Amino acid sequence: MMNQERILIAPLNWGLGHASRCVPLIDRFLNEGHHLLIAGYGDAGEYLKKRYPQLEYIHFPGMEINYANKRWMKLKMLYQFPKLIRSISKEHIQLKSIIEKHKITKVISDNRFGLYNKNVHCVFITHQVFIKTGLFEKLIHKINSSYIRRYNECWIPDVETEPSLSGELSHGNTLPENCKYIGPLSRFSGVTLPPAEATLDVVIVISGPEPSRTRFEMQMIERFKNTGKKIALIRGTCAPSTLIFPSEFVTVVDLAMDDELLMLYAKSKHIICRSGYSTIMDLHALNLTAEYIATPGQPEQEYLAKLHSKHN
Repeated sequence: MMNQERILIAPLNWGLGHASRCVPLIDRFLNEGHHLLIAGYGDAGEYLKKRYPQLEYIHFPGMEINYANKRWMKLKMLYQFPKLIRSISKEHIQLKSIIEKHKITKVISDNRFGLYNKNVHCVFITHQVFIKTGLFEKLIHKINSSYIRRYNECWIPDVETEPSLSGELSHGNTLPENCKYIGPLSRFSGVTLPPAEATLDVVIVISGPEPSRTRFEMQMIERFKNTGKKIALIRGTCAPSTLIFPSEFVTVVDLAMDDELLMLYAKSKHIICRSGYSTIMDLHALNLTAEYIATPGQPEQEYLAKLHSKHN
């Protein structure tokens, strides 16, 4: 029997994807008898708190990104870069206290760059080894790789060979030596959709950081009002809405848990969502297709939307 470890699971709070793709890992570690602690913040943290109410939860804020409109996105990202570096340094220092206080023996960081520590085994999860920025990509890749190498391991949630789900984002010639492909991570692996009559025309899954999340929500309301269609909208946030939803929106959910999301998928004739990688992995696991709409000015999602539009 393997030794019981005290494992800290810490996903980034940029939408729910980094948290939801930790679900199969959490389930595996629990089945193996390890003691787990969740370190989170924002909507991602709330999702895991609801998903695993029996686990100890540590409020552990991390970096936040504000997405401007597409025209100013690259300048906005450059402006925020020093803030991101400071945030990474801050969470790196805070991690030491958490490890000591809770006697952590392993850290699983989903895209939180500062959660490495020389005294415990630290794993970094990312599908973006080769980040697409459209600006200073060689420099960004060098910085990204330098952080990845600070971890004992880097787990890539994809297959090594083509066809892959992440494409060029995690396949290239200069892969850091501590990286390994572990296959897609989906909370819906091995799950089948419940039997249901297709009573919904469209289910819309809103996700991502603000203010782009709210803009997407408003765009979908504008697109489907006065159409007579039956729409289900998953807002992807705990924050209350100030928007007025037309009668077409027969179901509006703030933060859908897994069973509710599966039922809405089963009832819907069409799915609209952001081209976030975790969403792509979930839909792939369920053998579903979708209309992917990238966050404007986010090269990763623009690339993934184009890549997977070929498969739909």
